[in-house]
Amino acid sequence: MIAADDGIKPQTLEHLAIIDLLGIRSGLVALTKADIASPERLAAVTAEIRATLAGTVWRGLKSCRCRR
Repeated sequence: MIAADDGIKPQTLEHLAIIDLLGIRSGLVALTKADIASPERLAAVTAEIRATLAGTVWRGLKSCRCRR
């Protein structure tokens, strides 16, 4: 879960490390608070997520936008 108004935070990276240690190889990124973020902010956070996951087994992981 990543909040659209916050983007990737240090705990997001910690969560990725934990799920990697657990051997989880599939999932879904939930982009929360999408209804309160501007289209530009949503695009920026989506790009940030793609860049963060690019070098991992989760590259190309699907995401869904969630409202509050």
